[in-house]
Amino acid sequence: MAEVETPTGDASDALCNYGFFGIQDASVGDRVQEKQSKGFPCLSEEGLEFLYLNFLSDQGPIKTFLPKCAVGRYREFRSDRDHIFQFRKGGESKAKVFVSLLWKPGSEVVFYGRSHLHTLASVIASNGLFEVPLAALEAAGCSEGTLLRFENGGM
Repeated sequence: MAEVETPTGDASDALCNYGFFGIQDASVGDRVQEKQSKGFPCLSEEGLEFLYLNFLSDQGPIKTFLPKCAVGRYREFRSDRDHIFQFRKGGESKAKVFVSLLWKPGSEVVFYGRSHLHTLASVIASNGLFEVPLAALEAAGCSEGTLLRFENGGM
């Protein structure tokens, strides 16, 4: 498994070709950790303020990819090391989808580059995401995971 300590190259190129790009950002990590320590739900007043401050007030990065933007899903996901998930079924899509994830300090995530370009066999998991077996990634030629570590947090 390849490991990426810091992002390299162009974000637009990485997102289009590989499906992911990481940014180390301690201020993001601090905000995520504060949200988790306070324990407020996403759809509470505090949760909606968190959404506004972290996604809606500065849409610069999002507007680079999507001139018109709407929030499709806003929720918190927990670690599940034994499963591989997709946020949408891969392959051709009529709508452009941009997933922005915020990571607390010490977070690690494995991304499977180019998996977003393939329609992979999957089932809808209990967390609402699409669970993909490793065999489906292997058949599509994208089973080599890339580990991103967010020592101080990031996105």
